[in-house]
Amino acid sequence: MPFTGCRALRHSSGLPFRLEDYLQLVDASSRSFRSDKRGRVNSPLPILVRAGLSSVDWHWLITGIETQFSHRIDLVSIKHKLERIAHLNTA
Repeated sequence: MPFTGCRALRHSSGLPFRLEDYLQLVDASSRSFRSDKRGRVNSPLPILVRAGLSSVDWHWLITGIETQFSHRIDLVSIKHKLERIAHLNTA
């Protein structure tokens, strides 16, 4: 799939973000596993801000993706899962 870079193109057959943002996310994700890793990014990445996810949520997602989801993953299912976890933590 190509990177379209535009979220407005809902019917597009491409990924709705820029390749540069995706590569930055992958790089920052790999650095997040070790706090002593050089170049660790502590501020929210633009792609996560646009998705409405915090860095903590993203780290939870990438470390638990194989155990937290048993089906297709999309932003709606991620946010639903995060809301359910937040509700359980406050109960």
